[in-house]
Amino acid sequence: MSGKEESSSKKRSLPQTTTSFPLARVKRIMKEDKDVIQCSNESVFLVSLATEYFLKYFAKKSYGQSQSDKRRTVTYKDIAKVVKNIDQLEFLSDVVPETIPFKKALQKQKEIKGLN
Repeated sequence: MSGKEESSSKKRSLPQTTTSFPLARVKRIMKEDKDVIQCSNESVFLVSLATEYFLKYFAKKSYGQSQSDKRRTVTYKDIAKVVKNIDQLEFLSDVVPETIPFKKALQKQKEIKGLN
């Protein structure tokens, strides 16, 4: 392999060495978990990178939902629909519930109070 071919293949295979999130803050957040005593710099980097990839995926899906509704702005409804429609995001359903009209919310609240 010539030097030029070797350097171009190296460029393609270089791993990402930076993330969008400050690693010190990610490490501090990770250490908030009582089960985590120590965490290596490599694990902090990987958690940060995984979070970045997850947010890119979530943002793309949410933007795709807004485009399917013929809008260019992502709204809460788009995010809630994505959480509802994609099984892998089901764990977010408590954090990002689907919106309901105020009248229905009042009716549900009255039903719950009636049961107690």
